[in-house]
Amino acid sequence: MTKTFPNFLHILASIAFITIIGAAIYEHAAVVPAWSAAPPRSLSMFQGEYGLQAVNFWKPVHPVAILLLAAALITNWRQPRRKQLLIVVGGYVLVLVITAAYFVPELVAITNSAYSPAVSDDLAGRAQTWEKLSLARLSGMLVLAVILLYGFKCKTGRKLMGTLTMEKVYPITIDNGHGERLTFLGRKLRDGVEYIQVENQVSPGAGPPMHVHHQQHESLNILEGKMGVEVLGQKPYYLHKGESATFEAGIAHRFWNAGDTTLYCDGEIWPPHNIEYFLSEIYRSARENGNGRPEAFDAAYLLRKYRTEFDMLGIPAFVKKVIFPFILFLGRIQGKSKRFKNAPEAQPAR
Repeated sequence: MTKTFPNFLHILASIAFITIIGAAIYEHAAVVPAWSAAPPRSLSMFQGEYGLQAVNFWKPVHPVAILLLAAALITNWRQPRRKQLLIVVGGYVLVLVITAAYFVPELVAITNSAYSPAVSDDLAGRAQTWEKLSLARLSGMLVLAVILLYGFKCKTGRKLMGTLTMEKVYPITIDNGHGERLTFLGRKLRDGVEYIQVENQVSPGAGPPMHVHHQQHESLNILEGKMGVEVLGQKPYYLHKGESATFEAGIAHRFWNAGDTTLYCDGEIWPPHNIEYFLSEIYRSARENGNGRPEAFDAAYLLRKYRTEFDMLGIPAFVKKVIFPFILFLGRIQGKSKRFKNAPEAQPAR
């Protein structure tokens, strides 16, 4: 089987599914409001020899769509988009079962009512209930359509990216591709507390955004260059060669290269917990994303999983509470979470 055939079936299934949604939108815009307005007086469009017979469209289109979706699922079974197709097929079957159990019988019962110039309060109430529930059904179909179309981002034959595997052989250097290079030199135990030694090189203007380590302390010594430092709620200040800065756990801060030459620092973080893994994945994602920022799913996943240890205050709370959950939902469907399958467990909140 060629790679184009699964794509072709996915396209056909998407066309059939979107055709159904388009027809449903038209019905709700032009037909349903007319017949549900004042039944049985408004039901004349269904009466007589030339009455509207929408069943002639709906009867064949649903079997065609379900067959195409099933064929697309089978031919894409070993592809990352399988998850999207499984969700759509399962959701569509559920919609069809509900349609057969309620929507069709109720619609037939209402529209087959004998014509009368009077308005029946009972029929009008049932018609309005049917319309509202049908709009909810249509909304569910639109969500399924988005998932179905999102599957096109998972190309056939594409391998899912694996998680960065950190070798515990020091030194380990990570680079975000945008002016920040950090080297983990090794770990030491002092007075029962584990420390990780670090060195970093920061290009002019570069540096991490406002962030906080909830459980880690950080100390940096300036070896060369000029460092700008800002603690949340305080005025920025500057450090030069021979000076140092210490950031206690829970204190939001940022620093940057405030000079014209490369900033060189060394220092240590204690206890490290998951900072090595967290920063390695953030740097990897920023480098691969190409714009200095981690890819949206990676940022959402890492900040969610390690929320007891780290937070990025530069990301608006609305994004973290509302947008990130949606990004995580779509990313897990796409299989992006597999790259983090070996991620260490987060530290409990203190």
